Amino acid sequence: TANASAATAPRSMPRNKRNQVSQQWGLTIQHEITKKVNFSVGYNGQQNYHVFNRTYVNVINPLTGQKPLPAIDQVDVRGEDGVASFHGMITTLQFNAYHGLLLRTNYMLSHAINDGSAGGGGSDGAPQNVACRSCEKGNSLIDARHVFNANFAYQIPLARQKWYGGWNWSGVFTARTGLPLNVTVTRAASAVPDGNTLSSLRPDLVPGVPLYLDYGVTGRWLNPAAFAVPANGKFGNLGRNVVRAPGLFQIDTALTKNVKLTETTSLEIGAQAFNIMNHPQLGIPGANISSTSNFGRITSPINSSPVGAGTPRQFQFLMRLQF
Repeated sequence: TANASAATAPRSMPRNKRNQVSQQWGLTIQHEITKKVNFSVGYNGQQNYHVFNRTYVNVINPLTGQKPLPAIDQVDVRGEDGVASFHGMITTLQFNAYHGLLLRTNYMLSHAINDGSAGGGGSDGAPQNVACRSCEKGNSLIDARHVFNANFAYQIPLARQKWYGGWNWSGVFTARTGLPLNVTVTRAASAVPDGNTLSSLRPDLVPGVPLYLDYGVTGRWLNPAAFAVPANGKFGNLGRNVVRAPGLFQIDTALTKNVKLTETTSLEIGAQAFNIMNHPQLGIPGANISSTSNFGRITSPINSSPVGAGTPRQFQFLMRLQF
């Protein structure tokens, strides 16, 4: 029975919480093209069950217009009935000490799916329609569909035995497609079938209208005309995490030299450049259509910290004594 004096907005946790179950499998085939070059291709799969999630009960029944327990508010329920999966093809091409060059490239084509559960690459957010958890099944927030990485190290042969020679050139190239983004809308409780406004409510998709705009021309990544506020008493028909933010493209490189000082001491000098092409690393656009001035606009880079991938071009010089 409900006890209004105990709590007006109670929360619920399972008494006997089940641990998350993860099943993983994979297969890799490697072929030696030459003694210095090899290639591999593989498939990795994963399925997760009993993933931690969040939902609400004691919401308005659309048929009666009433809550089952009118004396208390909707109940915040933390459970473990979420699911998640991953399927990916990974290819690798590697050159081992090929004329002083070490090179490794990786390409991954993958798809990560979940139902918005925390721990499954989603978020600790409730479904739009708490009566249909499966309706939330879609792209995971970590679903980078195409990812390419390459790294190399090259011993420059010019004057290798001279005091001014012995330089090493290295670099890392990273590129990936954009991560999924959930387009939302702010609605009054009276406009939602079950009166639940704490979940991620989504708009309707306007058919035949492009989702994206030319950012360099319009200043907007997403097209406001592609989305509409649902009719009262209806949930939005847009799927979860349908659109994507901008991708990442970055080249980092370094030039270093090791100077032998004594038998046990050496000095490493060099320079490093991050995002040497100064490629624009665009962050996440505004995704709430109710914020008309901000929707689709990008106001920050993908990484606002001073270090890491996704920053503007940076140079640094190094000198390290090794003993």
